[in-house]
Amino acid sequence: MSVDSFASQKAFAEANGGISFKLLADFHPKGAVAQAYGIYNEDRGVAGRSSFVIDSEGVIQDARTYPPGELPDPQELLGIAKG
Repeated sequence: MSVDSFASQKAFAEANGGISFKLLADFHPKGAVAQAYGIYNEDRGVAGRSSFVIDSEGVIQDARTYPPGELPDPQELLGIAKG
């Protein structure tokens, strides 16, 4: 999910050779979901890079934020999700 528009996300997906999963746009009202999760940077108008593992009951089991340039480890997050 990003605070970018659907058009921006489509261009991003195409520029990266296509993406096989849906991208979610937190565009209008801009950053509303990011604000609810406490990761919206009001000064820059962007969401911070973050990952959330949410269980089937809707409870956040793990939340992490990452500095610019650092990527989450998908295998680590998958392990957390599998419990």
